[in-house]
Amino acid sequence: ISMGWDVATFGKVSLTLGVSNFLMIFINSVSVVFFPIVKKMDEGKRSEVYTVIRNTLTFLLFAGLIGYYRYILSMWLPKYADSLVYMSILFPVCVFESKVSLLINTYLKSMREEFLMLKINAVSVVFSLLVTIFTIGIWHNLNAAVCSIVVVYAFRCVLAEYHVTRLLGLNLRRNILDSFLCMAVYGAAYIMFVMIHRHSLQQIIGMVKA
Repeated sequence: ISMGWDVATFGKVSLTLGVSNFLMIFINSVSVVFFPIVKKMDEGKRSEVYTVIRNTLTFLLFAGLIGYYRYILSMWLPKYADSLVYMSILFPVCVFESKVSLLINTYLKSMREEFLMLKINAVSVVFSLLVTIFTIGIWHNLNAAVCSIVVVYAFRCVLAEYHVTRLLGLNLRRNILDSFLCMAVYGAAYIMFVMIHRHSLQQIIGMVKA
């Protein structure tokens, strides 16, 4: 974004990413504590515990992040409303990254699958590079560039979860499909919101660029 646009535009977007990172620091700290618990767990119980933690984490993250954005941020940073408009796109990043850091990577490390983690990250980096070239280099669309961040994190999360569930002998394809369905519904609702408020959004983008 800093290469495709000016520094002011990058600052507006990076503020949103910085706020999201506050939560990610906490999640990563929890994962450090969670690792030895999973490591010492009986292998026969890992699959069952994984499903329970996954479902619990999904419910808590979605509920917590909605309140985090809707109430805490609006009161904490009221003068940065033009920057927080991107939070409605980027807050799913916290959901996907939290699931990967807290649950999936913890399980992969406990099973000594660090090389598999490397391959997942490498594929995600290549996918991110291709998406970046298209959204910024070819299309040159700021909204598409910001939305692509969510797409990349979702891709990495689904890819990593596919491998960990395969190693655990679980079949969560329906749950993964439900996650994509929820993301599609969320995306459709957001597009509808943008269409309704497109004039206000154009004014905000114009102010940011100015």
